Parts: sequence; structure tokens; C-alpha cells
Amino acid sequence: MMKATKNTLTLSLIISSIVLLLVLQAFWLRSVYNDEHQRLNKDLHALFREVVFSMSDSLFKKNINAFPAEESFARIEWRDSLKITSSGIIKKGLKLSDTQKRANIQVFVSGQNRKDSLDDFLKPLAEKIKGSKGNRAFYINLTDEMLSEKDVRKKFLDTLKKSNLPIEFSITSVAPAINFRKRMPLHDEQFVLTPAGGFKSDFSGLNGFILKRMTPQILFSIFLTSLTAISFLMLYRNIRAQQRLAELKNDFISNMTHELKTPVTTVGVALEALKNFKGLENPALTHEYLTIAQNELSRLSLLTDKILKTSVFENRGVDFDPEAVDLEKIVEQTVQSLKLVFEKSKATVEIKKGGNDFTLRGGLIHLTNVVYNLLDNALKYSTENPTITIYLKEEAHQITLSIQDKGVGIAPEFKKKIFEKFFRVPTGDVHTVKGYGLGLSYVYAVVKAHKGTIDVDSEPGKGSNFVINLPK
Repeated sequence: MMKATKNTLTLSLIISSIVLLLVLQAFWLRSVYNDEHQRLNKDLHALFREVVFSMSDSLFKKNINAFPAEESFARIEWRDSLKITSSGIIKKGLKLSDTQKRANIQVFVSGQNRKDSLDDFLKPLAEKIKGSKGNRAFYINLTDEMLSEKDVRKKFLDTLKKSNLPIEFSITSVAPAINFRKRMPLHDEQFVLTPAGGFKSDFSGLNGFILKRMTPQILFSIFLTSLTAISFLMLYRNIRAQQRLAELKNDFISNMTHELKTPVTTVGVALEALKNFKGLENPALTHEYLTIAQNELSRLSLLTDKILKTSVFENRGVDFDPEAVDLEKIVEQTVQSLKLVFEKSKATVEIKKGGNDFTLRGGLIHLTNVVYNLLDNALKYSTENPTITIYLKEEAHQITLSIQDKGVGIAPEFKKKIFEKFFRVPTGDVHTVKGYGLGLSYVYAVVKAHKGTIDVDSEPGKGSNFVINLPK
């Protein structure tokens, strides 16, 4: 119960940390997005304003003219002013002196912005006034010509392309709120001021463009989140693995304690019988007790040998000198050595062959132990009257060995774990079948050392089929 509580708390902390990290990154990305949106929106409108003013400047400059004064224009009896605001409408004062021989032109520029484009509007006119000789008349031709929405859109689109800003936009014309049509009695002509009104821009493609610009930040956020999640996952899996190993260790110690205690107890009982019940006076009884003691000590020796071999395999791996071995003979000899055990268990063992040559290069002793361990497992984990089928199949580049039983089978969740060292299907400290959890891990190590593969096909209650493929 305590372990489950600790696991739940650990998992909750991991999930909470990842969620908080996601929230922080979401706020960060949103802040980056808002800043980028504000900056880009400001830059685009400034660029649009610059384009419109530039086109307005060009249109205005084109209508500034000068020509030699003639007698017919010697007398002008009218004073008037023409104003355009800083948004592109002329705001000037033109004063014409009331004289018969000379017309003095004074131009005044007023505006709130020192760098307003109105200064640029009248620079050509000022240069013409300074450089002219004799009497000349200057005028600003205020015609019906205006900027068209189509021209502004085309010019702005070209500007965006040059600035590498492929953003969708729309432009609409805004009509002026004041009627600026006005008679201007200059040179006996009528001039009509028809301002262009205004243009309004709307940028609908900012979201996609900004997200594209934010690709590095988004990728970094995904990378950081993934790295953190993977790290936490690996940490949690390691914790679970350590807990599982602790369970296996306790299970193994409990089982091994029983296995070690049994032969020692049996030997002790035999020796005590010889000592206390005058067994030495009965040679037959003495021989029987000594045989029992010898068998139990052999079991104890086999157990310690398996543990030592497992330690050696862990440090150095499976070591052998490859030689030509006949897998068919190994199977037959192993079955023969277990004949008495099979007879005692009333087991039926059948050998089937598919081919004639089952020779491969490998370690004779190790391959013999592999067959022995698999047959031993098939016998131990079968019910009454076990049925074991051994199948040998020769193929072009490999030999297949399968050992099938009709025993208790293996649950799906344990199929990949049965080859782990010391692993046994967890049942607490009670095992109806005694073992050490070392046999299949040894089999797996030997098969891998021979560059082969081992798989198991098993269903609970239907038995297991271990299939080994070994290259020739």
C-alpha cells in the first residue's frame, strides 16, 4: 500500500511539473506573439503610410510649374490662401502683392511634424524661385487627378515583396469628410482642388506570418517539453524497474532460502539418523542415507554453480570456442539423460525432424544446457502426464529448434520478462514449482552469443512453445 502511494505521488509530481512547464511556455509564446504582432502591425502601417505619401509627393511635384511672366499676367488683384493638412492636404499661405509691375510670391510651410513630407512638396518650388531670372509666374496646378486604389495596391504590393513581407492585405478608399472644391482666381483660370481623400489598409494574414516567424521559438518549446517529458518518463521507469528488481530480489531470496535449506536439512537428518539410530551397524541403511546426502549435496552444488555461472555471464558474457556440433545428437542425448525423470513424471516426449543435416558451429556444452533447461521447464510447468514435442527443422542458412509443451502457459504481460535474470512470475514468496529464475536468462544469453534468436508463443492454460533459430 505504501509503495502504491509513493508511486502515485511520484507520478502526480511528474505530471504537475510537465503541466506547469507547458503553461509557462504557453504564456511565453503568447507574449512573443503579441509583441511580434504589435511590432509588425506598426511597421506595416508605417510602410503603407510611406508608400501613400510617396505617391502623393510624386503627384504633387508633377503639378508645380513655372513660365515667363507676360503682360497679361502683370496685374493680379486677389489674395487667397490654400491649405493642405499634414496628412497630405496642402496647408500653405500664398500672398500676392497688390502691384501692377511685380508679383511677390511668399510660401509658408506649417505643420506639426518637422519631418513632414510637406517640406519635400515645396522644395522644387523654392529652387525654381531662387534660380529664376526675370519676372516669372509660378503656380500649383490643382487638377482633378488623384491617387487610385489600384495604383496604391500595386505599389504597396511591390514594396512588401521587396521587404520580404508576403502578407495578405486589403485597401479601401475613404472619402473626405469636407468638400474642398474651391475657386482659385489665379491667371484668370479656375482650379479645382479635389483631394484623394484617404486609404485604409487592413492586414488579414498576420497570424500565419507571425507563427511562421515564431517557428524557432515553437520548435524550441516543443524540444524542451519533449526532453523534459522523456527525462521524467525514463526516471519514472527506472524507479519502477528498481522496485520490480527489489520485488524479484525478495522473491528470489525467499525461494533460494528454501532451496538452500532443503538439501542442508536433508543431509543433517541423514547424518543424525546414522548417529542416533545405529545406522552404521546396518550397511544397507548406511548406504541409503549416504546416497540421500550425496544427492542433496549434488543439488546444492548445482545451485551454487548456476549462481556462479550467472555472475560470470554478467561480467564476461558467454565464452566458448566454436566447433562443429550436431544439434540432433544434442537433443537425443539430453532426452536420454532425462529418461528416468520423464518416466517418473509419466511424460511423453516426441522428436520430429524436418531435414537431415543439423550441424552448426557453436559451443557443445552451452547448447546442451540450453536444451536441458528448456526440457526441464517444459516438464516442471506441465500438469499431469506432460506431453512435450521437440521439432528440428533444417533451413538454408539456419536451424530451428522448438520445444512445445501443454502446460500452464505464460501470461502475455510476462512474455518479454521471462528472459530476465532472476525473473519468475510474481506470486509472493510461495512457488508451487521450485526454481531459481536463472534458467531462461542463461538460455537467452547463450542464444544471443550464437547470434541466434529465441521467441515464445504461449497462452495461459494452453502451454508454451519456445522457438530458437541458430545460424549454421
